[in-house]
Amino acid sequence: MVPAVVKKKRAFAVGLVAAVASAALLPRGANAHPEVSPLLVNRYLSLIVVGGRVEFFVTLLYGALPAAEVRKGLDRDGDGRISEAERQQGQDVWKARAGELARLALDGAPLPLAGATADLQLGADTGAGPAPLVVEVYGAQPLPDGTRQLRLEPGWDPPKLGETELMLDLSSDWELVSSRLGSGPVEQLSRYKLEGPRTAASQDRAVTFVVRSTSPPVRRPRIVLFSAVLGTLAAAGLGLEIARRRKK
Repeated sequence: MVPAVVKKKRAFAVGLVAAVASAALLPRGANAHPEVSPLLVNRYLSLIVVGGRVEFFVTLLYGALPAAEVRKGLDRDGDGRISEAERQQGQDVWKARAGELARLALDGAPLPLAGATADLQLGADTGAGPAPLVVEVYGAQPLPDGTRQLRLEPGWDPPKLGETELMLDLSSDWELVSSRLGSGPVEQLSRYKLEGPRTAASQDRAVTFVVRSTSPPVRRPRIVLFSAVLGTLAAAGLGLEIARRRKK
């Protein structure tokens, strides 16, 4: 079963193409999410902590003009249309690039993004011209109970990069302890916004979230002990029954 918080995130991602297509209808200065631009690529890196797992999402929201180059590359036979087979091929390429798009670490140890799933969304326009598109790469890794440190860092910067948002969502059995952008101050924020591409190779654009589980851990040792006691009593009872029958 897919957790409700993950379903909500997936529904948000699926609606991005429609959001881009209708962006021109928004009044100037409207603070809509996601923010879109026909000239830029906006990037959203999200972590969802739910139960015993952390879900990660890397979403690239291509405006019409930067998307034209991507669409042209997808149109392998040059007929001006992107077939389903061509879309799938492009989707597989993005899937293979998962580890290049972002870096994720748990308690200082890198978590592999390999094996993630990719979704390439063209919307209603399957042409090879200027029209928005969305690329999303997502997956999950186990997350043990306790206090955990999650470090999320943007990887490859797409050409014409606009804004980058790094976000954290928590289910009710987790809480945010602290957050920090690069070597900046310790805060308690679940969202950070960066403008433009990396300005220097040494620039630290990673966000570190410290989270803590709030649900009490399952006390499995008691269950095991209880089962062992029942087994011992059952064995003892069987032994007494055999001894009783032998006396007859």
